[in-house]
Amino acid sequence: DVIWATNSAELYVLLTVERRWTPDRYERWLADAWCRLLLPTDATPGAGPHITP
Repeated sequence: DVIWATNSAELYVLLTVERRWTPDRYERWLADAWCRLLLPTDATPGAGPHITP
């Protein structure tokens, strides 16, 4: 769901056209957001965001 929501064309247009972000800024923001949201935060097995369905 996180990837689906943040990978939409609408979000890209909103940030690059409406908010005047450069494509490079959007790319850096998206990569950083995905890393923070999807990757474990430390070396503990199972560490990472706690998401309840």
